[in-house]
Amino acid sequence: MNLPISAIKSLELSGVHYTSLNLDLTESDSPTVVMQSTIAKKQHVILVVLEDSIGKMQCALTQDCFIDLTLLCETLGRNLKGIEQVSITKLVHSFGLETMCGLPGLTNYPCIVSPQIMQADQLYFESGKSGALIKLDKKNIQLLFQGAQQIPFAKNIEQHMPPSANAITDDEASITKAVESFTSLRIKQRLETTLEIPPMPETSRKVIQLRVDPDAGVTELAALVETDPSLAAQVVSWASSPFYAAPGKIKSVHDAVIRVLGFDLVINLALGLSLGKGLELPNDGASNVTPYWKQAVYCATTTELICRQIPKEQRPAPGLAYLSGLLHNFGYLILGHIFPPHLSLVNRFLEANPHVPLQVIEYYLIGVTREQLASWLFNSWHMPDEIVTALRWQNSPRYKGEFHNYANILFIANQTLRSHNLGSGPAESIPPEMLEKLQIDPQELHLATQKIWDNIEHLDSIAKNLSNGT
Repeated sequence: MNLPISAIKSLELSGVHYTSLNLDLTESDSPTVVMQSTIAKKQHVILVVLEDSIGKMQCALTQDCFIDLTLLCETLGRNLKGIEQVSITKLVHSFGLETMCGLPGLTNYPCIVSPQIMQADQLYFESGKSGALIKLDKKNIQLLFQGAQQIPFAKNIEQHMPPSANAITDDEASITKAVESFTSLRIKQRLETTLEIPPMPETSRKVIQLRVDPDAGVTELAALVETDPSLAAQVVSWASSPFYAAPGKIKSVHDAVIRVLGFDLVINLALGLSLGKGLELPNDGASNVTPYWKQAVYCATTTELICRQIPKEQRPAPGLAYLSGLLHNFGYLILGHIFPPHLSLVNRFLEANPHVPLQVIEYYLIGVTREQLASWLFNSWHMPDEIVTALRWQNSPRYKGEFHNYANILFIANQTLRSHNLGSGPAESIPPEMLEKLQIDPQELHLATQKIWDNIEHLDSIAKNLSNGT
């Protein structure tokens, strides 16, 4: 495979001798997935562009590491942050490339390099063309970075991973430790009273009471939803979406329940939306992360589609799976409520490390993840165990405990969205054995989730209305 002309010129100007490598991508493969299976992350160099009022600079590190932004800024005496995706896209296209190139000489930006790179015997660099890599030996690596400044700013991802599904964890102890470390609160009573988390919204409490009432029906549900005009409007809007292709116009909540959504979906939708309004959205979000309500709408819709692919005899409760999707990022709201300055720092780290799972960043900076916070709070609110489990282990494909199917469905939904640059963090490959255990056909799943992209404008409209209502 021919390398991009701009990459070849950069190598020639540096006097670097190289070997090109073709990953032989198929149409169904993404470069990320193939890269992870072909080349160790510790051998794969990435370039991250940062900026501040002084100007732009580039950091070279291996894919198994992340930038400690605080350490880097303190060392350089600067206030660096990641640049927005639109700026990266413009930069890439200005050199006639498809992806970000790993060669520092392509731009005139000063370069900071991690010492691990200079010590490596051989490394692989992105060429700027999907599927084409540049292989360099130690001598040429040092030649490539001869003008770069070496700073130990990189931290190993594996060494800072939160506890896995196989480890014995005490989430409340982790949260308590984080609260003691990062706030002025003193732990005297039970954690839920110490944190001063707002109580469950009254509408949510009534919805939960209705869920466990065996005599409750459409009339009671519609009456409850209609007591909250904003919630009622959202339910009707959801049912009116072309995604459901309902015949005729939806004129009421009762109509939305009977003709389109059904009792189970509406009661879980009402619970998810009312809970989401109990905490305010943080003002300072990460620039390259999908906004909260967009994530919620996309993920809820995707989990519903995935559920439909599972045989009926094995299928989890669709309404609960849908609710787990709607609430999957609820921990973000809790982080913003308890640790606002630290959430801001988390967001700056995420912008500088788009290749790193967000739970790694949160655990490194705070000592607790949003998944731990959400599952702990929902457990204290006596939410269904299926939801608590799904939220806690949504990023753990190896989780096999009780209600693992809910966590697995949420994992598949998250990775499906991340593969389209939606959500938070890089996409991971979905284990074939997970799909096999759920009896989901990969090809059928691909065709089913196509409905998301066919209705993206309508889902965006729903998300916008939700965002304006919070």
